Amino acid sequence: MTTSPGTNIPLAPSPQPAADDNPGALLQSDFQAESSLLYDAWVMLRRRRFWVLAAFVAGTIIAFVVARMTAPRYDAVSTIRIVANGDNGIQFSDAPASSILGEDPEIRLQTEIAVLTSHSVAMRVANTLNLYTNRTFSEAGKEEGVPSANNPRTVHRVLVALRSALSVEEVPHTEAISITVRTRSPQLSERIANTLVDEYVARGYQVRYESQHGISDWLARQLEDLRQQTEDAQTRALAYGKKLNLLDTTVAAPPSPSAAGAANGGMQSLDTQRLLGLQQSLVAAQSDLLVKEAQSNVLQGASIGSINPQQNPVLAALLTERDSALAQYNQYSAKYGPNYPPMAQITARIAQIDKQIKSELANARARAQSDVDVARNSVQALSNAVDKEKLNMEQHDDDVVRYTIAERDFESSYALYQGLLQKLKEAGVLAGLKGNNVEVIDRALVPLTKSAPKTTNYLLAGSGMGLLLGCMLAFLVDSLDKSILDSDLLEQTIGAPTIGMIPRMRGSHTGMLPTAKRQEELDAPARQQMEAYRTLRTSLLLSNPGHPPRSIVVTSAIPEEGKSTTAVNLALILAQGGYRVLLMECDLRRPSIGVKLSIPSATGLSQILAGMKQPVDCIHPVPEQSGLDVLVAGAQPPNPAELLGSRQFTELLEQFRASYDFIILDSPPTVSVSDVQIVAAQADGVLFVVRSGSTSRHLAQRGCRMLRRTGAHLLGGLLNAIDYRSNTYGYYGYYDYYSSGKSGSKEKHHEE
Repeated sequence: MTTSPGTNIPLAPSPQPAADDNPGALLQSDFQAESSLLYDAWVMLRRRRFWVLAAFVAGTIIAFVVARMTAPRYDAVSTIRIVANGDNGIQFSDAPASSILGEDPEIRLQTEIAVLTSHSVAMRVANTLNLYTNRTFSEAGKEEGVPSANNPRTVHRVLVALRSALSVEEVPHTEAISITVRTRSPQLSERIANTLVDEYVARGYQVRYESQHGISDWLARQLEDLRQQTEDAQTRALAYGKKLNLLDTTVAAPPSPSAAGAANGGMQSLDTQRLLGLQQSLVAAQSDLLVKEAQSNVLQGASIGSINPQQNPVLAALLTERDSALAQYNQYSAKYGPNYPPMAQITARIAQIDKQIKSELANARARAQSDVDVARNSVQALSNAVDKEKLNMEQHDDDVVRYTIAERDFESSYALYQGLLQKLKEAGVLAGLKGNNVEVIDRALVPLTKSAPKTTNYLLAGSGMGLLLGCMLAFLVDSLDKSILDSDLLEQTIGAPTIGMIPRMRGSHTGMLPTAKRQEELDAPARQQMEAYRTLRTSLLLSNPGHPPRSIVVTSAIPEEGKSTTAVNLALILAQGGYRVLLMECDLRRPSIGVKLSIPSATGLSQILAGMKQPVDCIHPVPEQSGLDVLVAGAQPPNPAELLGSRQFTELLEQFRASYDFIILDSPPTVSVSDVQIVAAQADGVLFVVRSGSTSRHLAQRGCRMLRRTGAHLLGGLLNAIDYRSNTYGYYGYYDYYSSGKSGSKEKHHEE
């Protein structure tokens, strides 16, 4: 193991990578940084800034041309005020405030704005100004025919044009409305604006007049119906009044409620007294019937001795006479005996008296039963009279209720009839006296300056649209661009880390690094490039700590990617680091290193492999750079692939490994020929060069796949010719600062 002077990185023969190694496993770089979507978009826009700038300029120019070519427009403005409508002619005192149209100022203003922009007002303006044939206002179409007010196409065209020319807006925080009319003629704009206000005011008068007449007609019809209803109610009230004997009710006016109530009260009192009298008589008759029935029952079951003499004087006299005769009979019988001749007369007299008593008792019983029948009939008659009186009173009450209802119907109908009759008279007067609720604040004047087009607005809109279109176009172009533009995309494409990024050299710079003896003459861009190659050198040395790759193949997918220049610069920067370096040109088909380093290219690798020359005869040291030897391609052979794949090439490479710290092999592009696959299989690693914005992704992927199929170890990618002024690679501006060794150097280029 050897150590290069000036460094602490040990060098040792690098083991050959196994064929089954997976060099594409390193998918992310250790130095990769995450960026936000907005930052990526900003970087992309800066990268495609010429598209954005072109679209911006084009949009601005087009907007300017359109503004100049557009016909001028003139605005005429009228202002009116919508006065709150406190009296609409006919109002009802019990109507709620929320039911009155226009009570809310905002609703009222919006309603009037809708009226101003309606077709009815537009038609009145068009008819008044005869806009149908005014070419300044609107041009007739080819299919329209003869323009006239009777042509539907003409009417539609004029209404659409008038609607587009009219702008009606509410003045904030006021009851005012601003009316703006924009046409190609200042005089026409003024006429249309003022005519619109006049027609709107006239329409208001007409609508209110017709509305009042409509209300009058409606009131007349309603009044006729109410009159008929009043007459019917009055007829029913009179009929029930006559039935209740209210003879003071008249036809001309509704009866007095107090008088009718008093009459009804009097009638009701008499009927009640009569019913009470009948009920009292019925109770007395029922009591008498009970007495009579009791007396009759007593007489029917009583004997002669149990009869009370006071109840029947005749029967009492007969009983007295019988008692006297019986006493005389007992006296004679006791004194003279039963055979006393007067005893027979007394006995006959007693028998006669008994017969008279029986006859009188039968008569008394018959009279008592007759009295019972009479009392019962009286009770029945009184009961019937009471029932009849109750029915009469119920019917009377029904009649009173019906009369009251008919009386109330008549009164309400009569009052409503009188009220509507009064409103009808008022409506007839107010129909011609009703004022409008529109106050004209400002009438339109003839505009002196044009209102449109505003060149500034056009330019702002055009530049804004151009900027937006440019951004969209930039995104589209960037999405369609299949080239590799940054390190992240390079890593995703080749499946290996990005180990170096070389800035683009402009002006007279050839892209070649200077030798050690000429580094004092470097300017800022050259120092940036040298610092980039130093970073590449460090990345290669640290790619496998302790065992860095010593034989490195530099290749690309297609020609013109800068692989040969990269190989030369890599060899120079390694030699400047104190290593012994051999630069081998393995591109036997299109050699270029001899020309770049001004080295004779007559003899070289092809002659060595053909056995015509020895290596010592063909290796040329670089005079201005110690430690760097160059082996050019030599004469172009007819079979480069066979020479590179021969045993002699393998042995030659092993011989060089023993003599040099690093061997840089410049090989042909991968997609063009198969030479690079042969060379890469025998080297320690491959450095894949991609030119920023030039190499397509599918070609780079194809080249890497071809290398991996041969078992080559892909060290990583080198992004060449990047734009160091882009935000993506802004940190390259620090290279000059560090390479110059002076803080605040005037040559520092730091762009982020």
